[in-house]
Amino acid sequence: MTALRRLPARGYLHIAAGLALVGVQLHHTLTDRSAWPFCSYNMFNRPTPRRMRHMRIVLLDEHGHRTEPQRVWGMLPMEHFRVASTFMQIYLDPETPGPVRERFSGLLVDRLNDSPWKAFDQVKAAPRNPNGARWTGFDLYRVLIDLDDYDADRDRPHHDTELLYRFRS
Repeated sequence: MTALRRLPARGYLHIAAGLALVGVQLHHTLTDRSAWPFCSYNMFNRPTPRRMRHMRIVLLDEHGHRTEPQRVWGMLPMEHFRVASTFMQIYLDPETPGPVRERFSGLLVDRLNDSPWKAFDQVKAAPRNPNGARWTGFDLYRVLIDLDDYDADRDRPHHDTELLYRFRS
């Protein structure tokens, strides 16, 4: 049996630092929390501002019922991280003509009613009305998210709510 070679003190320090780094990253991955430079997913490993503006949508049905404000991620059958940028292009870009917004909104509501999609991979499921009524419109808002009091599980609270666009079919 060969004798184990003794590491210099610096070697033990490197091993301890490596294990600590792996442990901290594992904690962030398992708790799905990010605290720069540690992140649950490397694509988003960057510092984020404490206050951010996001879009939320409220759907309306034929009986006049309104949903709670929800993320726009399930409004299009595409990867959820692309939906917000598409909505920004359509509804926030001053270069987008009003008729394009109106047509897009009508097609969106029609698609939600006539051929909703299921969730798959990074595509969120289309919102379905629990009482079976048809969607007839929506209000699109920009809200301020303050990470100091934001609860991601409840998606609340929203601050400084601003109506961006209103559509009725």
